[in-house]
Amino acid sequence: ADINYANNDLDQAIAIYDKNNEDATDYTLYQKALALGFKDDNAAKITNLKSLISKYPASEYIDDAQYEIGVAYAAQNDYSNSNDFFGKVVKSSSDKDLVANASIYRAQNYIDQNQNDKALSELKSLGEQYKNTAYAQKIVQAANPIFTKSGDVSGYESFARNIGVNVDASEIDEINLSTG
Repeated sequence: ADINYANNDLDQAIAIYDKNNEDATDYTLYQKALALGFKDDNAAKITNLKSLISKYPASEYIDDAQYEIGVAYAAQNDYSNSNDFFGKVVKSSSDKDLVANASIYRAQNYIDQNQNDKALSELKSLGEQYKNTAYAQKIVQAANPIFTKSGDVSGYESFARNIGVNVDASEIDEINLSTG
């Protein structure tokens, strides 16, 4: 029942945004797009965010919109378009969190495209860049599938250790089990 309730709320929110579409601000376009994303309507999410970008080129939401377009494309398994938009965020955003998250997401897209070498070299350079920060943990998690696939426990441990992340025994067991 909770899911239906949430969907009704999203539908109502979207209806309100639609009603004010003529004088939609960049903020309402952004919020509407996020609501569409929560409903898994990624195509509509992308359309609305692209409309925000073209209508409001100076908007403070441009970077977030580009990031969210990247997320929506990834959800549709369109990794090449996804990475184009993450690349724009990395190049132009002054929001350090957004840049870090876009970079990590882009590397994960490479994994989903079976470009593990490219993903790993990207994650290693991100690891150097974000050594001993909150992002280091995310970077190690993003790299996990690569090491799991190859069963390289010691490589995983040293990768994590080099960027200041402690790997616990259960993670090591997981890698050993999946390659056993």
